[in-house]
Amino acid sequence: MRARALALAVATLACGAAPALAGSIEPALAARLARSGALAQRPVAVIVELENKPDLASLAASLTGRRMGERPGALAASLRSAFERAAPAVRAALQRAGAMQVEPLWLTHAFAALLPPKAVERVAATPGVARVYADMQLKAPVRASATSRASQKRRRDDGKPQPPASAVQIDPVAWRGELPAHLSAVGAAAYWQRNVTGRGVVVAVIDSGVDANEAPLMASFRGGPGDWFDPFGQHAQPHDASGHGTHVAYVIAGGAAVAGGAPLGVAPHAQWIAARIYDDQGIGSMSAVHRIYQWLLDPDGRVETADAPQIVNNSWGLPQTIGRCEMEFARDFAALRAAGIHVVFAAGNEGPEPNTSMSPANNPDVLAVGALTADGRVADQSGRGPSACGGGPYPHVFAPGVQIESVDAAGRVLGEPLRVTGTSFAAALASGMLALIAAEAPDASLEERERRLAAALSSSETASAPRSPVAIAWRPALGDDGRFEVDARTLLRVLPWTAKLFRLEVEEKPARGRLETLAADRLRYVAGDLGGARPAPFTVVAHTADGRRWRIAVEPQPAPPAEAVAQRRLSVVTRPGEPLRLSRAQLAGETAFDSIRASQTIRGGRVDIGDDGSVRYTPRAGFRGVDHFVCTLLASDGSARERVQVAVMVR
Repeated sequence: MRARALALAVATLACGAAPALAGSIEPALAARLARSGALAQRPVAVIVELENKPDLASLAASLTGRRMGERPGALAASLRSAFERAAPAVRAALQRAGAMQVEPLWLTHAFAALLPPKAVERVAATPGVARVYADMQLKAPVRASATSRASQKRRRDDGKPQPPASAVQIDPVAWRGELPAHLSAVGAAAYWQRNVTGRGVVVAVIDSGVDANEAPLMASFRGGPGDWFDPFGQHAQPHDASGHGTHVAYVIAGGAAVAGGAPLGVAPHAQWIAARIYDDQGIGSMSAVHRIYQWLLDPDGRVETADAPQIVNNSWGLPQTIGRCEMEFARDFAALRAAGIHVVFAAGNEGPEPNTSMSPANNPDVLAVGALTADGRVADQSGRGPSACGGGPYPHVFAPGVQIESVDAAGRVLGEPLRVTGTSFAAALASGMLALIAAEAPDASLEERERRLAAALSSSETASAPRSPVAIAWRPALGDDGRFEVDARTLLRVLPWTAKLFRLEVEEKPARGRLETLAADRLRYVAGDLGGARPAPFTVVAHTADGRRWRIAVEPQPAPPAEAVAQRRLSVVTRPGEPLRLSRAQLAGETAFDSIRASQTIRGGRVDIGDDGSVRYTPRAGFRGVDHFVCTLLASDGSARERVQVAVMVR
């Protein structure tokens, strides 16, 4: 969630704090225009706000009696009509002034444009103009989250047919296996067992984008005309340069990342649409965000189609507004809520001090979500209240936001889940829960749904110790010796990472094999001679130091046929466009090997293997960031000796 913003001036963030005089120029913009030199002669990005904005309260009242799905289109039509009546004179003034990249912002009753500096005053004096202010730039975060390996699959060129979703589809209603901890924590399975999986609900992901190459995620992309919006016009298909938005989308509506695996999303049958805030250089703008919010009211541009989302997830913010109230997007949020759309925001990662609310999450008409640890405490980094916009409670609800399970391409190679941390993912969990609640109560008001959400999250397993044991399924593989141990180390695969095990209780013994008690918190299962039968299941209850109990249904699996291969990580640095050579000694470490095999890179670089056992990596043209590939060191018989995950920082 640590979205960074590049401010033109600190004062630009306060541009909405006080009413402006008609035709005024915002002070920070005026100061820039007063500068001399070459920089002052460059075109300036501005927002030209028109007078006589339509009254949203009156428009919202006119929607009363309409079906929920009709409201966004009807509101969009009214706002567009009012804008077009007011716009002609200002549009003509912009043309006369030599404005470039003129974009109508009918939701906020304004134009965005690039203006020659000398023309700004003339445009501000145009009848019908209320004020002109700087269109502030926003800068993307460097990494997707504090715990992310920030790796992505290699992208295909836009415009080429996208690969079909090939992941095996899991029926969450019938799922009885082990669930990721974040899904268990919010009680998702209880909804699934009532046949409530988010079907019929659409969630918009407003973030860094979504990776179109993630087949399990693309299976839930609605995929209609206008369901992907890139305000910069650079990618015709869903695209994600950092991975952050992809992880957020997985937590909301992701399917199983591997065949036979559990769903990762809270609402696996919900559909998503998406827009990205940042361009390929990691730069966005306030006007681009305004365009995204007006797109949400009418994604396909046809007001007669009911295609607006019911929920909008925003896992981003403006860190320079910590402890302050910036209302730039308040009108957008009011319009979305009037149209019957939930606006969910991550509360920010600037805690643990009080007064660390952040805009836009602290704005009215927004549901701000803070992060909890696995044991139900407020995460240290989660932003605290009171809200800088009115002094009310902040955030409004909390959800798990530490070590949330997701997926990425490097993790698939290594067979490891990706774990992400931050209020970004707590917000995604809340959005997914809202999708379940909206699916179960489609006619309920926004307020009623949000009350149900607060009740569900406050009674979740992370918020208070359960009175009865939490049910968990675990399927460990037998070792080569036909046994495995049940203890604090092995149970990390299914228990929250903060859980402190202090006692194990056998509730149901295995019908085949035996359980040996090694200590109060340590058991060993020995399969013995199974005579061709499968290992027998058994049940234990784990008691943890926080007073919780966890009923673990253990289903031993036959030992895997292949011997595990040692794994190692290697991090190196090179410059953009500059090849990098990894010597045999660098790759081998202490492992003797005969030959080497390399995987494809994740971010489009090229890998060549030399006759001497060295590897040459060449970054993709123009690429900056982290690329990954895996080198497998092979013995003379072709068997794998070691896998080396190589991370190349190109900067």
